[in-house]
Amino acid sequence: MQSYINRYSHHTKFYITLVVSLLSTSLFIVGLRFLNFLYKFIQSKLQERPHLYLHFIILSLLNNYYQVYAHIFTATKFMGYNHIIPAGSKDNQSIILFTITNILDILGWISVYIIYGFGHWFLILLAAVHFGSGITAILFNNTFQRYYIAEPRKYKFLNDSFGYKYWTWFRIIFVLTDAVSRAYISLMITNDIIIIFF
Repeated sequence: MQSYINRYSHHTKFYITLVVSLLSTSLFIVGLRFLNFLYKFIQSKLQERPHLYLHFIILSLLNNYYQVYAHIFTATKFMGYNHIIPAGSKDNQSIILFTITNILDILGWISVYIIYGFGHWFLILLAAVHFGSGITAILFNNTFQRYYIAEPRKYKFLNDSFGYKYWTWFRIIFVLTDAVSRAYISLMITNDIIIIFF
């Protein structure tokens, strides 16, 4: 029993960050779902001014296409290929840099909710996880840098005691799910604006 405690005790902060992240994510999911009426309202107001609506959609697409790029290369970084590392995925980055990139990430999803007039639960879940990670980065920056964003090979010593490779695979799957979802939706929106506006 003591050996089991010793095995996991030095990862205590990580488990605390998981709880904080899950609670933050849950609260954000509730908030984003509750705001469905607001997405519809903003959408209707934008549609009254087609040129403004078109500019809003183009900005949303530019942001989301960048996020597709960023998430793909974040995944390759987690796989150990660090030739291209987007802003927000770098090791030992400042809280300010991560917060700014994370806000742009979340705004990308919120702009999609506005374009469609509602937030689908799965897309809200993706945005909410980013919010949970952002809260974790602010409250537990060192732990966040070590477990959430760092290259896996920097912490190979964790593999035996922590199962770090499974956590790394979770990170890879999450960012690729985000990238594929954004790419699909962004292509649909691009197709729609070409048909509607051009």
